[in-house]
Amino acid sequence: MSKTKGFTLLEVIVTIALIGIAAAIAAIALGQWLPGYRLNGAARDLFNNLHYAHSQAITENRPCAVIFDASTPQGYVVVSSGPDDTLGTADDIETRPVSLDGYGNGVEFGYQPGVKKVDSTAAVTDAVDFSGDQAVFNPNGTSSGGYVYLSGNAERTYAVGTFASGVVRMKRWNGSTWQ
Repeated sequence: MSKTKGFTLLEVIVTIALIGIAAAIAAIALGQWLPGYRLNGAARDLFNNLHYAHSQAITENRPCAVIFDASTPQGYVVVSSGPDDTLGTADDIETRPVSLDGYGNGVEFGYQPGVKKVDSTAAVTDAVDFSGDQAVFNPNGTSSGGYVYLSGNAERTYAVGTFASGVVRMKRWNGSTWQ
């Protein structure tokens, strides 16, 4: 009887089959997890850009805004006022343009059916709740209050917005309340 070392063909086939099954399960789990991850990333980026606009308004001592475009392709841009300190004029300085298409998986300004407005019992009727579709931050730190609702293929809705005091908030709809 010889004492050779190694694996039999049956052992190799069983090992490859187990690795294939594990990879298939991981791929399915990743496919279910990825849309929620991308939607959460878009909401966090919007949250951070609102904070950036708030801090720029205070630092530069002039108005700064995040202007939302709910058309196709959807996105937003952070702008600060130019030398005349008035937003909406030709001398505005545009920084940080963001396209929601870059997040993939259907991330867009929108909301799932049945979502209520933040801090209200009324149903959401507009994905961009800011007046004039702009979150404007003043040099003293205050802002125009409102929310932007983001949804995607993850069947979730996030609300990112500000209070009139300039505080930026992000909330997630759990199916019945905001968390």
